[in-house]
Amino acid sequence: MAQQACAAGDFGEEFVVVGGHPSSGDALSACHALATTLLCLVQAFTDLEMCDDVEAYAEVLQRLGEKMDEAVHEKRPGNSPQTMKAEAARKLPQVLWETVQLQVLLKPPGWTVGAGSAGQARSMERWFQERCSHGIASDAEADFGFVHRLDRNTSGLLLCAKTYAGYFAAKFEFNARRVKKQYLALCQGHFPKGPAMLDFPLQTSEIAPGIYQSRVDQTGQSALTEATQTTTHRLEEHGMEEVLDVAHLMDSGKEAWSLVALKLHTGRTHQIRAHCSHLGHPLAGDEAYGASPSSPSPRVFLHAFRLEIKIETVGAIARECPLLGDLLEVLQHLQPASSSDHLQMLRALHAAP
Repeated sequence: MAQQACAAGDFGEEFVVVGGHPSSGDALSACHALATTLLCLVQAFTDLEMCDDVEAYAEVLQRLGEKMDEAVHEKRPGNSPQTMKAEAARKLPQVLWETVQLQVLLKPPGWTVGAGSAGQARSMERWFQERCSHGIASDAEADFGFVHRLDRNTSGLLLCAKTYAGYFAAKFEFNARRVKKQYLALCQGHFPKGPAMLDFPLQTSEIAPGIYQSRVDQTGQSALTEATQTTTHRLEEHGMEEVLDVAHLMDSGKEAWSLVALKLHTGRTHQIRAHCSHLGHPLAGDEAYGASPSSPSPRVFLHAFRLEIKIETVGAIARECPLLGDLLEVLQHLQPASSSDHLQMLRALHAAP
């Protein structure tokens, strides 16, 4: 495997002219195609628990990214610190941490990322393009630098790459299943307590142009696609997340709610939302997945509060982002069902399962 990876790296370098632009309009796309193949192999070998030589692919992706960085010279001025400070006050995206290669961003609710969102008014891609001086911010094949996604109304931590080398290094860690992502969700009813693993296959359907919805399908298989007259169905692999802690809560009308801390093991479309709905505990504010219209939350109560990733050229990254004000206000109207639930609520809020 290591020899194959090294050969692939030598092949990839032929597409990039060191110190200049790619030699042709198709050169950058060819490099992306090679990187995509390598990342798919990393994920496949990881899922098959054949991880001994996966590191060789990390080295190849690093070399490929560096060559692509050398070939791209598109520069645009970034925004000043004064502008960024003003944006923070207006509840726009914020940079919480950064290096030369990577940024950890706070995505507010209502902002889109991925799936053709670059042309929308509140697009994370457009926001990033105005601030990033590297050509990756305009490269759709590199997801405009965004390493993963969050739903429009999900808030929290988002990892973004400022270079190709950073992008490929981070994507490698995601595909090797080494990234730790934790979420806080408010669910209807009293969610079962105790650590648990939620592992269900999901079927994702395009119910309208650009609008997707997932549901648990026990017959789901990986990478099967079926097109019908009104919807497109994509059967995905099992979605898996771990329940870390649960606090049972009550509102003033004695309706039951649960604050749940979860750790994602895979990243399927609407995974947490679909799984909780399947278990009879849809997320507060998530009417698309069966939540009550009388939910106390003004949006889907889902927040990505912790992100951990280790990249060889950067080191270990561990960042947390507390619940935003709109979600904290929802919790202020709920009371723990017992003294033990009060402690569990505190543990969940402080990411200490």
